[in-house]
Amino acid sequence: MNQFNPKIEPSTKSARIVGALAMLYHRHNDPARALALGVMALRYGCNAPRTVLLVASCFLKTGDAEQALAALSRLDGVSPQDTTQQAALAFLKAKALFRLGAYDEARVLMTRARDLSTSPEDAVQ
Repeated sequence: MNQFNPKIEPSTKSARIVGALAMLYHRHNDPARALALGVMALRYGCNAPRTVLLVASCFLKTGDAEQALAALSRLDGVSPQDTTQQAALAFLKAKALFRLGAYDEARVLMTRARDLSTSPEDAVQ
């Protein structure tokens, strides 16, 4: 009797674990492995904004701005709730557009990222 079933679908928990591994490789400056694991996590159903931002960042680090924009397009209908993630989204889009030569759009998004990243508490200090 065979104990292994090749038709087992990965669970959401395993997708989150793969996403966490991708984050770990990204933090340790290995964008190729982080990209592979990030794409795998997205494919398994971990569509968290954090994972999409990680994949886009890895695409930019490996030099593929078009794929970074394609990855960021997953977040078009969904706006990240956290202002830090919104700022990261605007920054990564700006960086990708700048590399593709859309300088005016990149400048507008960079200003938006800066405005999102500075909070009123920071201005008081």
